Amino acid sequence: MSAGIAQKIKLKMEERNLTARELERVAGLKISAVTNILTGKSKNPRADTLYNIAEVLNCSVDDLMSEDLPSYSSLIVDKWNLSLFMSAAEIVDQCVQEKKKDIPFPAIIKMIKEVYSYSLSRGELKADPIFARWVAERNIR
Repeated sequence: MSAGIAQKIKLKMEERNLTARELERVAGLKISAVTNILTGKSKNPRADTLYNIAEVLNCSVDDLMSEDLPSYSSLIVDKWNLSLFMSAAEIVDQCVQEKKKDIPFPAIIKMIKEVYSYSLSRGELKADPIFARWVAERNIR
């Protein structure tokens, strides 16, 4: 994980006057989980850890990671993975179907992109279903 994510977390913590310990407590994380991310000791935090941090900081995981991901156009040219994209689309579709709501097409594409980008940044070959469900919960209310 690069320093960009840690910097974004720090900035959002400052905006909300939260210390690392307070963020850990409110997010229900283990002691030092946030501190380890901020200091670079935790180089690859789990999806649920980032999810809990993002929830407390009132942002998305994609917001926290956006500086660390290649641009969208770069993903298409340099890192296109059809299998991963299809996996992300299928999981997002399942989540949308479970909610039984009409979701605008741009919102679905945004969710697929977020799941795809997150999984790609972690070197995954398939979309992370836990992260995908979190993205859907966050976007479909």
